[in-house]
Amino acid sequence: MDRRQKKRLLFFLIFPVLLSITFFVQDVAIRIIALLLSFIYVGSILFLRDNFRKIPLFDLHSERGESDFSQDQQKQYTPPSLDEDSSFEIIAKHSSSQIITEDNYFKVKAPQSPEKPHDLKERFAEIVNEELPKEVGYDGQFSFILEKILSVIKEAYASNTAIFFWYNKKKEKLSVERYISNSTDVIKSKLGIEDDILSKIVTTGDPELLSDISKTAEADVIRYYNKPQGIKSFVGVPIFYEKELIGVLAIDSKTNDSFGIETIFSLGRFVRLITILINIFEQKFSEFVSQRRLHGLLSLITPSSSFEHEKDVMQALEKSIEFLLAWDAFVFVYYNPPAKNFKTMRVRNKTSLKYVGENLEVEL
Repeated sequence: MDRRQKKRLLFFLIFPVLLSITFFVQDVAIRIIALLLSFIYVGSILFLRDNFRKIPLFDLHSERGESDFSQDQQKQYTPPSLDEDSSFEIIAKHSSSQIITEDNYFKVKAPQSPEKPHDLKERFAEIVNEELPKEVGYDGQFSFILEKILSVIKEAYASNTAIFFWYNKKKEKLSVERYISNSTDVIKSKLGIEDDILSKIVTTGDPELLSDISKTAEADVIRYYNKPQGIKSFVGVPIFYEKELIGVLAIDSKTNDSFGIETIFSLGRFVRLITILINIFEQKFSEFVSQRRLHGLLSLITPSSSFEHEKDVMQALEKSIEFLLAWDAFVFVYYNPPAKNFKTMRVRNKTSLKYVGENLEVEL
């Protein structure tokens, strides 16, 4: 038995001794101490055993030394001889070496930006500084902004057409407000509520998605073209304002599966932007109308106004009505008490149509 095995035997005999103390000694304190030492001893054995398993093989050999080898093994072991003529050979899986040559050398270039046009800055400034048309009212300004939004939608989704419809609930009609399209066959007339996809959006109030429209069904499903365009995909979303359906925003494409459910959610963000614009323009228009009406009333009742003749009253009344209402024809009918009849005293016609003349008796 070698010295290492003797140490192991003595080390393991300690545990039976501690365990026997707990049985044969009458003193309770000594028995408790012996029991605790037994537990500590068992734990240390388990700890040392786990560490012994984790030690690499070369570390174990380095710690054992020459005493761990038997004499027979030491006799059989012969160190390798180093001769001057000795050599070695590298055995590779592939005999061909990876040598960089002109054939397999590829030069990696840094990413390059496309060539900028010479008028890039001027064109960009022209786009971002485009002014609202001043000669039109609030409706025209809203249509101008809506057209820009539709341009962004069409380019973002690579669609064939991006179109916006107003919906008249009383007349049950859809009318085209603005559109951006690759086609020149977009219909200009109003559309009634039928069995097409736009009518379904108006009736149900739900967004609609079509991904594979057949040629035979296109004319019945897509009605805002004068003739079939080869439309394969369609997305339409309703536009609600103050809980009332006021319009429909739609895009289409000539490719199958061009849109998905995520397109509906994206268009919803544009719908929210449009409703915010409607609210802003509605408030501005209401304030504008109120100011015009107030100005028209003040022109009649202001103390600085003096009416010496009937013509002065007619002119002031005409100007006031101009601010209060939008009209095409204006007639002031005067009642003559002595003659007991009505006559047209002042007539203004903005249209090219024939209308009644002045100083004509009106029969009731």
